[in-house]
Amino acid sequence: MLFSRVPYRKGSRTKYVAASEENCYFLQDKCYDIIYSNKEILTLITEEGVKLAKRQYSWDIANLHKTYRFMLSKRGYLTAQGFVNQTKLGRNLIRYYGDELLKYLNCEVKPGDANCWLRLLTSKHRAIFHPLKHILLLVFLQESVDSIKENENKSFFAFGEGPYPCLNPVAEHYGQRLIEDVQIKRDENTGNPRGLFVCEKCGFSYSRIGPDKDINDQFRYNKVIEYGPVWKEKLNYFINNENLSKKETARRLNVSIETVRRYLNGFEKQPKKEAPTIKKLDELKKRWLNLVEQYPNYSQNQLRELDKGLYTLLYYYAKEWLQQNSPKGKTYHNGNKRFNWEERDKQVLPLIKKAIEKILNEEKPIRVTLYRIAQEAGISGLKSKLEKMPETKQYILSKLESVEQFQLRRAKWAIEMIKKQGMHVSKSKVMEMANLHKASIETMSKIDKLIESYNC
Repeated sequence: MLFSRVPYRKGSRTKYVAASEENCYFLQDKCYDIIYSNKEILTLITEEGVKLAKRQYSWDIANLHKTYRFMLSKRGYLTAQGFVNQTKLGRNLIRYYGDELLKYLNCEVKPGDANCWLRLLTSKHRAIFHPLKHILLLVFLQESVDSIKENENKSFFAFGEGPYPCLNPVAEHYGQRLIEDVQIKRDENTGNPRGLFVCEKCGFSYSRIGPDKDINDQFRYNKVIEYGPVWKEKLNYFINNENLSKKETARRLNVSIETVRRYLNGFEKQPKKEAPTIKKLDELKKRWLNLVEQYPNYSQNQLRELDKGLYTLLYYYAKEWLQQNSPKGKTYHNGNKRFNWEERDKQVLPLIKKAIEKILNEEKPIRVTLYRIAQEAGISGLKSKLEKMPETKQYILSKLESVEQFQLRRAKWAIEMIKKQGMHVSKSKVMEMANLHKASIETMSKIDKLIESYNC
């Protein structure tokens, strides 16, 4: 109607008038040039508009935002921290459609404007946008209204969803998904996200430049940051106990000979620890005997988990005594005698309480998970034993944290840290410090209320 000569204020508003050269002047106007030069793009937009009008689509606003983020991530418009690069997005969308066409479609893009429709459409919002603006974004991203449904449940994670595998080649748990979280920063050389993965069980840490293309990428790394005590102990064992060559040791450890040499030189430069005095050794032995007496049903491995430092000292300086004064492996025979799980339940519960308390008191928040509790308490196979220990199970279930609960606790921690530094508590500071860029809209709403209550 914009380029028609047919008056719409006078006469019948419901009268149908066919378009013709006599009552339309756009054919001779500049608009014709714009339409003709952009006919392929306008055809795509029209096709998507027809599908939208003819078919019945139903999308949730929150899910639609997540879907757009996933689509943007595939095209490289999300930063390492998960933010939309609005400047790059706006600049490229203008380059794709052209300022002139966007102006005629009444969809001008101003990347620097906080109220720009493109910025709001790709951010968490509650506003309603004209379908044409959704179509413009979809066509630019080489998507369609149909692909919204296809990508509906997909979320953007630069390194896939955790937990992530430990890649320590000499650890018994190699390949097991024990790493709960990843620290993401922007790689200075490539501009891509760089993830730091730390296995708390063996100390092995590595980094990888993303984003990952498929799940197999989770089993590679670009650089080892720290090999950890388990790896170093294995290196020492191969050289000093098995008398392997540096070349064979490097092969087994999956590293270069130079790395083996570097760490061996480091071992040689370290001053040897002095053996404990007889008096000190007697004190260590008494501590071990107290543990054996306090936990009569514990195996040697379980006692070791209670005090690893004590066990290590006795192992190196009183190995024979340690073997003689540790629980012996039991031989089980078929019979009517059954294991007393009720007593075991009472023994394990205090260990679990202590482990959870320690997790919650960590300087930086750590999520309370079953794996973390078992690791802290030094109890292997805890998950399979819980059904036989009802009191322990009930207590653990009451303390386990969902993702949202953990995110809220991280937010509270971040708020307290910001206040201690004497700074104003803002949403951006809390999100950055607590790494909450993946939080849901519902969780962010609760965090907003938390921030408001602290700023009152």
